[in-house]
Amino acid sequence: MHWRAFLENLQSRGMRGVEYVVSDDHAGLRAARKAVLGGVKWQRCQFHLAQNAIHHSPNLAIRKRIGAELRTVWNAPTLKAAEIALADLVKAYQPTAPKLADWLEKNVPEGLTVFTLTETTADACAPPTPWSAPCNRKSSGAHKKSECFRTRLP
Repeated sequence: MHWRAFLENLQSRGMRGVEYVVSDDHAGLRAARKAVLGGVKWQRCQFHLAQNAIHHSPNLAIRKRIGAELRTVWNAPTLKAAEIALADLVKAYQPTAPKLADWLEKNVPEGLTVFTLTETTADACAPPTPWSAPCNRKSSGAHKKSECFRTRLP
């Protein structure tokens, strides 16, 4: 089943009231989400962003610390503080890892949508930017993509 058909099937089965979608950056899923849920806020999954950042890191030392550094961005108390933390991180990597710095600057903002949610929506999804529990998964369990889709069926 293609992503668009998957989302349309959920709607045909009664999915309503979707306010926020978290997913990885799969091109087909992104296109389907825009087509079927165009007005819904989207956030790139922070777990997947961290994995991607590791793959863009030029050496083992950076790979070992990038997750903790990204947590400072995602665990910021406000969007403004997160943006400042991200700018600081980008600036810190510009001299030694410019490709990573550019990737962070371009991609990490897609993981900050949670800061723009209403308090009610954010409470329903999870505490803001919970690195220890992205996508509202159980911290003791493995990351499951299916738990990134927050829906409300009648």
